[in-house]
Amino acid sequence: MYVSPFKGDPQRPKVPMSKALAVRKKFHPRLKCLSDVFIRYGLKEFNGEEIFESFVDDEWLSTKFMSYFVACLSHEGAGYRVFLSPEIREYVNIEEDEDFSQWDSPPALAILQHDIEHVGPTKVKLFFLHVMEEDYYSVYCINFIHDRIDVLDSSPEDHTIYHNVLGDRIIRRLNLLFQLAMDYRVKQFN
Repeated sequence: MYVSPFKGDPQRPKVPMSKALAVRKKFHPRLKCLSDVFIRYGLKEFNGEEIFESFVDDEWLSTKFMSYFVACLSHEGAGYRVFLSPEIREYVNIEEDEDFSQWDSPPALAILQHDIEHVGPTKVKLFFLHVMEEDYYSVYCINFIHDRIDVLDSSPEDHTIYHNVLGDRIIRRLNLLFQLAMDYRVKQFN
């Protein structure tokens, strides 16, 4: 597993205050639009209140919004960059006290098969899976060309130990899922 040395600037660009206030005002708690649905994808919906709450200072982005963001990006990959469903991470990142040889997750396999059914899996350059652990997001890039997983981590802090522990748990499971989904036609990644 390779943890990218890329470190993003922890200082986000400043949003013009007038624009930020205009968006906040649109979803002000006293307005009746809080119950109106503004975003709908699949079976998920976002009403005004959920959008308003996403602008609260010093709060993390909800997993629901992150899943929506990934769904939006998933159509941009042109078959070469595939964003895996967020549900897969729930299965591969589950902490269990059982031996790895006993780990079995038919639902995760079904989700992966659905994710790759319309792409040529052997032609995909990168499969992306965003992983959340302890309220912290990383992006795991499954790179079959180089037989490895690259981890994109923009935190200014060193999370090497964190990624080693997390990687030990999920990489073997991802390997197994891809082997099963592709009938063992791909090399295992490290």
